[in-house]
Amino acid sequence: MSAGLLGLLVTGVLLAGKRIANTTVRLASFGAIGGGEVTSLGRWAAARLLDKLAEPDSELTAAELIAYLADCDEDEWDEEAWTWLDAQPDPAEAARQLLTVGASMEPRLRWIAADVVRLLREEALPVWREMAAVPGMGAAREVRSLHHGGRPRAGRG
Repeated sequence: MSAGLLGLLVTGVLLAGKRIANTTVRLASFGAIGGGEVTSLGRWAAARLLDKLAEPDSELTAAELIAYLADCDEDEWDEEAWTWLDAQPDPAEAARQLLTVGASMEPRLRWIAADVVRLLREEALPVWREMAAVPGMGAAREVRSLHHGGRPRAGRG
């Protein structure tokens, strides 16, 4: 049996939550281990676990950062987002990328994109103004401005 892959699978299961009794048996029950070997499904699962366990880096795209944060707890978002933001050469361009990509995503991911841009505060204001007319992002901007003591514009519910 490939001890490295099995170890990764078991470690990933343990890191994903509480310790699971009979981890190896459970991995075998869905086909990740078969005949004493890690199966192709197990290799696929191990590759996904490596992706999930990896820390974000500056080379992630904005879409990849949003997807990564979607798998993190909310209380980890700021620290992980700052890792990425600090590595970007232009904060306004980073905000633009996040909001542009986020605008086409499902609401939860759009919210994550807006939350990351919120961290940039004044540096992102011109980008918020640009994105106010983009479907899906205008409402996020209004909520973020209220969060920072602003007032909603007339005509907004």
